[in-house]
Amino acid sequence: MRNPLKRLPTADAKPTLRERFASMKAKAAGLAAETSQGRRTMLAGSVAAAMPLPALPAPGPVASDRRSDYLARLLTAYAEDRACRPISSEAALASIEGAAANLVMRRCCDVCDEILALPPPKAPDGLALAALAAAIELEANWYEGKDRQFNAGMVLIRAVLAITGTPLPPGFVGFGDEPDCPEKDDALFAAQGSLPAWAIAEAEAAAEDDA
Repeated sequence: MRNPLKRLPTADAKPTLRERFASMKAKAAGLAAETSQGRRTMLAGSVAAAMPLPALPAPGPVASDRRSDYLARLLTAYAEDRACRPISSEAALASIEGAAANLVMRRCCDVCDEILALPPPKAPDGLALAALAAAIELEANWYEGKDRQFNAGMVLIRAVLAITGTPLPPGFVGFGDEPDCPEKDDALFAAQGSLPAWAIAEAEAAAEDDA
């Protein structure tokens, strides 16, 4: 006969001492794994933060400022200016020749002004172009070395032309401090002069309008 006082086994039986020890060991192992993974993640983040970012490549030098059209215009205008000088010194004040010579010299000055007003050059050819225009502007303007600003500009122009290997244009008499500058200037005005057709046409048209 079954004893009614005897306890029946329940579904929620207490774990044994061995089971509790095994559970504690498993939890400890899991906590250690999580801690190790967290430390590895933090370490990886610290290393990544400490590593410098790759530097962006610096822009390379500019090969050309693409101002060859300005150079062609400058050399043409300057050659015409050189050729008109003998006529400008001999022509009558109100003559067609005198007016045409003035137009030629004014065009050369305008081209120089246009070049010097361009944005600063970034390539050697643009730098040489600016130096040539500045040299033409300062030609034969040296006066016994008394103008410090002029002297500074003259030295800088010569340095730029030397570094870029750019020669001064034909007919350039000098800045004025060269020993042979007076001789070159005399030879310029003693040469056979000439005027371009465009200058003569514009001078004649202006004379007809004024008549």
